Amino acid sequence: MRWTIALVTLALAGCGGTEETVIEPEEVEIAPERILYQDIEANDLFGASCAFAPAGGGSGAIAIAMLDAGFIKIGGEIVRLAAINEEQQLDPPELKFAGEDYAFSLNLDPETERPREGNGREFDAQLSVRARDGSTIYDSAGLVQCGSAPS
Repeated sequence: MRWTIALVTLALAGCGGTEETVIEPEEVEIAPERILYQDIEANDLFGASCAFAPAGGGSGAIAIAMLDAGFIKIGGEIVRLAAINEEQQLDPPELKFAGEDYAFSLNLDPETERPREGNGREFDAQLSVRARDGSTIYDSAGLVQCGSAPS
């Protein structure tokens, strides 16, 4: 009797519908990561620059703006983005960079400019990072510290 029930169950299972289990891929949040000193050394990110740290996120920079390029770290890799405006200066109100997969804009609030030690400055700022399709993947207020005043 047990064998009959088992065989009938197997037969019914074999004749059943063609239900397929659909597995939805997990959405992975993409966000800039902290740029560590090792990253700065390995990618020679020295020189006049402005670094953005998100509000409440400590002192670690997640974006670095230079005259000709901007840098973010995504998925453990430093991504170099070209300056959109070739005549861009490290000065308010907006710095823009774009690359193959990402773009970012750094909006500095000139009314919040404060001097820093060593001829530097800092500003309240907003960082927006966009993906290739134009969707915003990161948007945060924070602090920008610039290493030297523009000439």
